[in-house]
Amino acid sequence: MRFIKKLALLASLILCIFQFCSAQTSKCQVAAGNADADWAILYKPPGEKTGKILVPAGEAWAPNPQNLENARDHSFAKALESVAQNHAAKRFFAYNNAAPGVIGIKTKSNSKGVLILDTSASGTSL
Repeated sequence: MRFIKKLALLASLILCIFQFCSAQTSKCQVAAGNADADWAILYKPPGEKTGKILVPAGEAWAPNPQNLENARDHSFAKALESVAQNHAAKRFFAYNNAAPGVIGIKTKSNSKGVLILDTSASGTSL
């Protein structure tokens, strides 16, 4: 019985992944947001609106030209549109076992993650 429950959970997870992945239209872009790139890495410190970006052919981190809240002329605006913009039928919940500002938590394992929920009638929940 436990095996069947685990198998059903795995099948549901795979279905959700394919549903969310097939709906994505995001592509990596260069820092100015005006051309496609094979990959890009953005580092944004907590509480900041800007960060540092590393894109192909870049040998060093460069300041990101726009705030992450600004959707115009921004390399990550397209990649983050599914999580940064308002969607009436989607809810996101991020969790971490270490509360902000708490020092000295000693655990052997940290728990971090994001839950994505689709609240529409045809949506799935994960």
